[in-house]
Amino acid sequence: MKRVIIESPYAAANGHTVAEHEVYARRCMSDSLARGEAPLASHLLYTQPGILDDTDPDERKRGIDAGFVWMRFADLVAVYID
Repeated sequence: MKRVIIESPYAAANGHTVAEHEVYARRCMSDSLARGEAPLASHLLYTQPGILDDTDPDERKRGIDAGFVWMRFADLVAVYID
């Protein structure tokens, strides 16, 4: 299995809520798994309650930085933007 970093919208923007983007990111993960890949969407992982607060700029940066660390170990990055 290829290790795949999933990149998709997260913050509320363009008429979509964070909740809608979370649903979309889960569908992206499902699509990646169906392709035989081993996906990681750090924005779904780190923004769970009790981990990081994405509305706090310092915590958001910490999550982004942590995601970039994992990116070094990925075989590819899949950017979902439909």
